[in-house]
Amino acid sequence: MAVVVYKENAARFIELAAEENLKAVCVAEITDTDRLRMFYKDELIVDIERNFLDTNGVKQLQNADIEQGAIKYFEQLDKVTEDYADKGEYGKALKYELAKLNNCSQKGAGEVFDATIGAASVLMPFGGKNQLTPAIIMASKPPVSGFTHTVTCSSFGISPELMIESPYTGAIYSIVSAVSKLVASGVDYTTIRLTLQEFFKRLKKEPSRWGEPLSALLGAFDAQINLKLAAIGGKDSMSGTFENIDVPPTLIAFAMGIARDNALINNAFGDSGYIYRFKVQKDEYSRPYYSKLLDMYSAISAMIMNGEIKWATVCESSFCVALAKSLIGNGSGAYLERFDKEHFMTATGDIILITNSLIDTPYGSYIGTLNGSGNITAPNITISVKELTEAFTAMLEPVFRSTAIADGEVKNISYHTDKIFKAKKTAVPQVIIPVFPGTNCEYDMAKAFERAGARAETFVIRNNSAKDIEQSIMEMKK
Repeated sequence: MAVVVYKENAARFIELAAEENLKAVCVAEITDTDRLRMFYKDELIVDIERNFLDTNGVKQLQNADIEQGAIKYFEQLDKVTEDYADKGEYGKALKYELAKLNNCSQKGAGEVFDATIGAASVLMPFGGKNQLTPAIIMASKPPVSGFTHTVTCSSFGISPELMIESPYTGAIYSIVSAVSKLVASGVDYTTIRLTLQEFFKRLKKEPSRWGEPLSALLGAFDAQINLKLAAIGGKDSMSGTFENIDVPPTLIAFAMGIARDNALINNAFGDSGYIYRFKVQKDEYSRPYYSKLLDMYSAISAMIMNGEIKWATVCESSFCVALAKSLIGNGSGAYLERFDKEHFMTATGDIILITNSLIDTPYGSYIGTLNGSGNITAPNITISVKELTEAFTAMLEPVFRSTAIADGEVKNISYHTDKIFKAKKTAVPQVIIPVFPGTNCEYDMAKAFERAGARAETFVIRNNSAKDIEQSIMEMKK
C-alpha cells in the first residue's frame, strides 16, 4: 500500500505503523521540479518530464471488426432438455438441468473457504435448514467499533454462453444479473456501484479478435449509461491464449451496494407464500427496455421496504432452475399454475418474488404458491424436491466433498441441573486479547467480552525484530 503524508508527519506515521507490527519505509519524495527521477544505489536511472507522463505515452491505433448476429440465446433449449420437455417428462428435464456444471451445487468447493471468520456475516453462502441454497449475494456488516444496522452487499453476473454468442449482449446481462441480485435482496439501488473483470484471448493484430473486447465494453457501457450506474476500477487481461486454445470472451460484472439489516431478503424459500415472476422486458435485439427495468427495480424496492416480500431470488439460467435451488435449502414445495417448456428458457436477470399475499402489479405475473409438501406440483405433474436435491448435489461431490468422513461412535453426552448460582456482587473483569501475527477476530472477541460486562483491550504482539518481541512481552506484563 502506498500512502502520501506531509514530510513533517512521516516519522510519526512510521511509528504508528510499527505499533501495528507493520513495516513502513519512505520510498519517494514529492518535489516541485516537474520531473520524475528514480535512483538505483545512488545511480540516476530514470529522469523524465512530468508533462510526458500526462500524454500516457505514444498513441496506438488498431482496427477492430465487430461480428454480431441475431441473438438466439434466450430462445433455444438444450437438446436433451427439449426432448424431455416434449415428452412431458419435466422432472427428468429439471434434474438434467440441475446437474449441469453451471447450475449444480458447488458447496464442496465453497467450503474450502471459511465463511465464518469474523462475526459480521449476515448471510451464509448456503442457506436454508439443509444449507444447500446458494446465496445470490454476499452480505456483511462493516467492521466498526460499535453496532450498526448497515449491511454491505456484493454480487456478480456472467452468462458464459451468451458472452460467446454476443460479447455485446453478454456484457449487458452480466451487469443486469448482478444488479438484479442486489435489488432482489433489498439493496438501495441508488447506492449500487460496479466493477468489471474482463478476460479475452490474445488479440495479436487481428481486427476480429480486437472486436470481441470492444463489443463487450460497448455493451457494458450501454448498460451503465441506461441504468445510471458507474463502474469503479476493474481488471482486464488480453492474454487468454495458450498455443491454439483461447478463452471465451469474458466480462464479469461485480455489483456492490448498501442495505439495512431489517430490509435484507434471502433466497432460501420457506413453505408458504405467493410466487411471482418479474421478467426483464427485451426489444427485438434482446436488449432490455431499460426504463421498464428501472421501474421494475423501483417497484420491487418499495415492496421490500413495505414488508410485502418474504423471499426473492434471481434467474441465472432458467426460471425452474432458480426456483428449484431456492426450494432445496429448506426442502420446501411449490404448486405452479402451469408447467411447460417456457419455464426452461433462459431468463437471465428475471426476479422471482415470494409475497405475503396476492398483489396487483404490472411488472410481474402470478405463478403459484409455496407449500411444505417437498414437491413441485402442477396439473398432472409431481416432481420430488428430494430427487432434485440428489441431482443438484451429485455432480461435483466426488471432486469437492461437502462432508468429511468421520469414523467412530458419536456419544450423546449431556448434563442438566436446576441449581441457580447468583453472585452477591457484580465484577467488571479486565480482559487482554493478544493479537499475534496471522490471527484475526480480535475486534469481534473484544465486543463479545464487552457485551458480557467485561472491559476488553487488544494488544498487538510485534515480531519484526527480536527487540520488538522482547518489548511486546515487557509491555504485556504491565
